[in-house]
Amino acid sequence: MMQRLYIFLGGMLLSMGLIFSCDYKDIGIMEVIPVSDILIDTSGIAEQQVVTSGERLKLTPPISRLGSDYKDFEYEWRLTTKPVSNFASYDIIGRGPALDKEIERMPSSDPYRLWLVVTDKSTGLIGGVIWTVMVEAPIKQGLVVADSEDGQYSDLSIIQDTLFTLDWRQVPSVSSSPAKPTEIKRNEFSRVHGKKIDGIIHSLFSQRLYQEGVYQNFLHGASATDIFRINTIDYGIVAQGKKLFYDESIKLDIVKYFQSSSVVWLSNGGKASVRQNERDNTIGYNRFGVDRPGNYYLNKHIAIHPTTGSWAVFYDETQGKFLKLGASTDVKSPPADCGLANEHFNPKSLPGYKVLGGGLGSSTEVRFVLKKDDYYGIFILTRNNASDAKRKIDISNAPNIDKAVAFVFPTDQAVIYYATPTKVYSIRMAQGEPTTYTDLYTSLYPLTGLEMLRRSGTRAVPNSERCLLAISYDGAEGRITTLPIPASGLGLGIVEANKAVTFGGFKKISAVAVQE
Repeated sequence: MMQRLYIFLGGMLLSMGLIFSCDYKDIGIMEVIPVSDILIDTSGIAEQQVVTSGERLKLTPPISRLGSDYKDFEYEWRLTTKPVSNFASYDIIGRGPALDKEIERMPSSDPYRLWLVVTDKSTGLIGGVIWTVMVEAPIKQGLVVADSEDGQYSDLSIIQDTLFTLDWRQVPSVSSSPAKPTEIKRNEFSRVHGKKIDGIIHSLFSQRLYQEGVYQNFLHGASATDIFRINTIDYGIVAQGKKLFYDESIKLDIVKYFQSSSVVWLSNGGKASVRQNERDNTIGYNRFGVDRPGNYYLNKHIAIHPTTGSWAVFYDETQGKFLKLGASTDVKSPPADCGLANEHFNPKSLPGYKVLGGGLGSSTEVRFVLKKDDYYGIFILTRNNASDAKRKIDISNAPNIDKAVAFVFPTDQAVIYYATPTKVYSIRMAQGEPTTYTDLYTSLYPLTGLEMLRRSGTRAVPNSERCLLAISYDGAEGRITTLPIPASGLGLGIVEANKAVTFGGFKKISAVAVQE
């Protein structure tokens, strides 16, 4: 494949103040538009370069012109000062045929642009090529693990591995390069700040937001008594505790901190409040405002997905019915009732149940596991603004269902996974077919949780929605065991237990999320 190389008369166009740029889509030798015969060969050089802030970027494209030597050219390597911008503002970071420069740019989810400009000293003709440059934070993408040693304070560690980290290679962007060894940055929060986070962290997610006019990656989390927003560039705290509320006299009793696409919600004391995202011209950061009114209790079992826009649906045990939260910014709007009843159940009148789990099940379904006495059932609503009753499945005979400690709801399978202290099971519930149960995995250590490896930010995550995370604790050590879901087994409720990988050395784990 050939990329386009835009070569043009330098002196004339520069005097006219014209700047040319191009959106390149292929990798390979540049296609020459015959205005100049300066050749810049980018064979084997990725169109998008990835570098950690503070590391050196090295590029050596062969440059030639018939009858000329490299000394016959002038070189400028121009790097934009801000991401996603043209070359109206740039720094010259090199003046030789090869680039070897430490990149000191703010990490961003959007790319900077690098323009190599080559000028023939004798003719004034210019050749040029543009790359995009992704500048990453030193900590990089990875699985964040919240754990606690004493049951009172929490710390954060990061696992970086091919399972969780995009392009985790010894030579980034080179597909043939071998994988880097697993790295675990333990107790990263306390290492940076000299203290831990108050309480047991129960909520974690990533979100890209504007700060200082630049899209940046942040890690958000909460315990019952603390809440934080961390800049993943250096793990610096943007805001923490009551600084994230407009009313700083508020009492913190946080039940859940969660993201539904671009909307971020908080359940504090069982009442919902929403935080609006910052815009590119926002000064400072937005905070949580007034609680939504109503006689309800927003528990931790909420059917949402961090990257898929939908209503946040929950079962309110106090009122015995399903309610939902929309994206409305009207703080006077209480949670709305869900929709119409059918022969299976009435979403507006379902008293006496205890909710064990909930999640988005597919593009058409919202699923909850409810319990009443010895009855266990999956209650399914339509995934739309109406949230009508759809179907109900009796799972009272599921193996060891009375001992379940966690449920996982995949977004693209007619399956629910659950964990007991010793095993991981699946419930296969394809419409029109008999419900089946499968024993997937027996743990060597007591299981305390089960999660789906799931993207919450904007960057692709290896194995997102394709890997279960079985969390265990034996009283001394916390562990995470990955259980891959094979592509050929989607909807079948199976995992590849023979490919399980365990990451240990933690204390008691309370939450995980992929940071960017």
